[in-house]
Formats: sequence, structure tokens, C-alpha cells
Amino acid sequence: MRKVGGERRERNDKFPIGTHGLARGDTQHCWTRQDQLGYLLYLEIELDRYHIDKSAAFLDIGFPREALRELSYVRSSSNNQRRAALISVLQAQAYFSLRKYAESCSLAEEALSIIKPIHSVVNYERIQTLYSQLKLTNFGDNPEVARLGVMIHQIHVCWHGKNGKRERL
Repeated sequence: MRKVGGERRERNDKFPIGTHGLARGDTQHCWTRQDQLGYLLYLEIELDRYHIDKSAAFLDIGFPREALRELSYVRSSSNNQRRAALISVLQAQAYFSLRKYAESCSLAEEALSIIKPIHSVVNYERIQTLYSQLKLTNFGDNPEVARLGVMIHQIHVCWHGKNGKRERL
């Protein structure tokens, strides 16, 4: 027990008392407690995933420019289709927030072309939401938005069939 500013405080060994390694938080970090000084834990964070998550967080709090900046740090990779779809969706959402509706439609179409074969339902639903938002803008009557709606409908029919029941692909 120790006194801090006239208050009595007890020691809490549940929280880390020191760190070792890189303190930036973008590659790895090691936390230790006093009773674990010989046992070090490392948390590895993939940089691309870090920037994607940070971009999504910036979009959630209304900072689309910062979201696009974070996405610019992500290395392009053609072997991870789900990540490519997510990046296109996040970019489309950011451009929508910036009121750049044509760019948003173009990126949403790009995302749908990736989403369809990999069956990414989460990203499909994000594009559906974006489409609904685009329809409510003054850009909603443009052919780009209509084409996006047709693509969404085609994917729905492909995945669920004309009667709405899920078909096996």
C-alpha cells in the first residue's frame, strides 16, 4: 500500500507494470507483470489489418478523409479477395461521405464483382446499405446508381434464386 496525493492505494498486479519491445503498437508489443518477468507475451498485429480496422473506425466517427488515408497504407494483394472486397467497400463508403457519389458507385460495383464469387454476405449487405443511401441523394436517379441496383439484384437472384430460397452454387 502506498500514499498518492493523500490517498491510500493498493497495488494491482492484474495490470501490466512494464512493457518491452516496440511500443508503437503496429507490429508487436510485450506486456509483463511483476510476477511474470520471466514469461513474456507478444501480440503480433498485421499492419494491413490494422490500417483497415483503423479506416473503418474513422468512417464510423465521421472522418472519411482519414479513412481513405489509412486505406492508402494497405498493400494491394490479389490473393485475398475478401480483403480486396472490404477495402473497396470502405473506399466506397468514404467517397459517399465526401459526397463523391460517382466514385462511390464505381467502387461499389468493383466490390460487388469481387463479392459475388466469394459469397461475402457482410460486404454485400454493406453495399445494399450504401445503395439505399445513394438512392436518397440528388444523385439517386443517375444511371450509375441504377446499374448498382441491378447488380445487387442479380447477386441476390444468383445466391437465393428467383423465389427467394437459397440455392446451392
